[in-house]
Amino acid sequence: MSTREELADTIAVALRDSDMGGYTDISDLGDALLDSHYDLLAVADAVLADYQPKPRTITSAAELDSLPNMAVVMDNCDDVSQKRGGQWCGYETADLTSKQIAKYGPITVIFIPEATA
Repeated sequence: MSTREELADTIAVALRDSDMGGYTDISDLGDALLDSHYDLLAVADAVLADYQPKPRTITSAAELDSLPNMAVVMDNCDDVSQKRGGQWCGYETADLTSKQIAKYGPITVIFIPEATA
């Protein structure tokens, strides 16, 4: 599911749970109306224009192990590490294990490389 679709789903839940009968006043979204109902993908597009996704966090060594090579993470001490060849390399230290990094969690995922074809 794309970020756009996830956001549309989140908006749908918020509107459904609102006190306004399932719809709310969303200013400057006149183009988002479809048959007197909000086109949630259009709403999502409008919101995404200024959307900053929450960073993914990791709390275990197993989650770190599941990240692909070249992924970059930051621990709670603001130390950054990159996964290279199955090992983690930091600013001053090479060959860190996922377990060593996880003890400084929660870990924020900064970058995950795109899959290559």
